[in-house]
Amino acid sequence: MRFAWIAEAPFNFMDGDRLSSCDIELARHLIFSLGETFEPIETEFHLLLPGLVNIQWDGELAKYLGSPAHQSMKSNFGFDANTPTK
Repeated sequence: MRFAWIAEAPFNFMDGDRLSSCDIELARHLIFSLGETFEPIETEFHLLLPGLVNIQWDGELAKYLGSPAHQSMKSNFGFDANTPTK
């Protein structure tokens, strides 16, 4: 599964050549337990939702999900509270 992430220590960061953080490790564990591969894709904040809409990745790993900026981005792309992101 492809997941977008933003380099934003301490939430998401590179530890040598491995992407790491508590959220990343949890996502990696859950995805592996489903028998899927974990494919992190680094991106920038303003590209997270357009990437979901264009199916560039299957999900996003970011701490801002409930923030006003995220809500604004969702409304700009036609999402509302009842719209799944995939």
